[in-house]
Amino acid sequence: MLVAVFMDGVGRPMTWFSETWLLIGLFFCPMFFGMGILPAYYLEKTKQDKLSLGFRIQLFMHSHCLFLIVLTIVMTAMGLRSSFMCMMAVLFDITALIVNLVTKWHRRAYWFAIAAMVCQILPFLYYTSIAHATYMTMLPMTGRSGSASNPDLLMAGIAVFMAILFAGFIMPLFLFFRKTRTIIYSFLAIAVLFIIIAVTPAGFPYKAKTATQRYSLIHAQRTLHRADGSIRLQEAGIYVYPQDRRINSADDYIKAIGEKHKVSEYCDVEMFCGMPLYNHRWHKARERSFWIPIEENPNLPGSRPALTLLNAHNLEGSISRKRYEFQLVGPDHMTIFIGLQNEVKITDWSFNDTMIREKWEQPYFIYFSYGKDEVGSLTFTIDVEKSDGNFNVPVLEIGIAGHWIHQNKNRTPKYEQFVKSFPSYASVNDWVATYESWLF
Repeated sequence: MLVAVFMDGVGRPMTWFSETWLLIGLFFCPMFFGMGILPAYYLEKTKQDKLSLGFRIQLFMHSHCLFLIVLTIVMTAMGLRSSFMCMMAVLFDITALIVNLVTKWHRRAYWFAIAAMVCQILPFLYYTSIAHATYMTMLPMTGRSGSASNPDLLMAGIAVFMAILFAGFIMPLFLFFRKTRTIIYSFLAIAVLFIIIAVTPAGFPYKAKTATQRYSLIHAQRTLHRADGSIRLQEAGIYVYPQDRRINSADDYIKAIGEKHKVSEYCDVEMFCGMPLYNHRWHKARERSFWIPIEENPNLPGSRPALTLLNAHNLEGSISRKRYEFQLVGPDHMTIFIGLQNEVKITDWSFNDTMIREKWEQPYFIYFSYGKDEVGSLTFTIDVEKSDGNFNVPVLEIGIAGHWIHQNKNRTPKYEQFVKSFPSYASVNDWVATYESWLF
């Protein structure tokens, strides 16, 4: 885990993304070192102990077995079905113990190790194959898991769990050798060597086609209105959403088109940052996503979303409760952002009521998409309550983002140059979008 934090801290995460062999030296070797160095020092300090070396090594193995038994019980109590992984390690160790008790090999200096090693062959093959399959499954996912999480911690966590299972009963057997500390320190030396390799160009994580760096780009225009309908802000820009941890790899290309700003810089003053966020994950990654203002407006393949207030009336004669009815027309992928103004609260709406019933924190995020509907309209209502009954001030802020994802692209010249400037190892998924907000 310390190696994972260190590699991320020095700006070298995901060095194993294309060179998977680095996982062994970066995460497994430090684990082997940690599992062996303390027992090695302990045995060196207790050379004069009345118990023979073989008995003390057996005690280390029994201690590890007890640890796995406790871990199995805890995981089972928590309802985790993966507890069978620990149970299998315990089963094979107990099998070796039974063989040693029956043959009385446990009383002899080294003979007990024969049963221990033979009984660890199948668990070793099983756990290493599971580790390999897990890595081959998770590795591609880390390339699009977002920039907010450190994937090195995930890789290190897998290494820790698997090493405990397949190396916990093997590492004590190294204590039979005379120069035990030299052997154990060799694992540390290998780890240091792999860290050095990882921070060199040999540890560059990306390759064209097989291990690409993924970016989502949106050429967008955002328009924000005042309460009287006039425009208070209108600008075009490029939204850059890095899909993995190395967010600064594109800095050289960004400098050529404009000045980048963290999306989070806009979030304190605007609802959902005033950006055409595609889904809720984009909002979570606002600290590691960028907005680049440019002069070129996007070429839209269709009409921008239109939000129309159809009706607004008091409910049941109450002056403190009011219903707003809207109609939304736009492309087949839209996001709806709803914020509250001037101490108002939503009592009901025509959307799923989970957010209202469970009292989620506002503003609210709603994703809307449709298929082969030529009209592409959505009619919805929002019921609000204001204690003083004064609806002469804005009570709702509604933002609409329209995304044209699968339509034919007609990039502007400067934006086209920017997209084409990315290296061959980058996989760029881009589209155009608009964001517009109103006060009601």
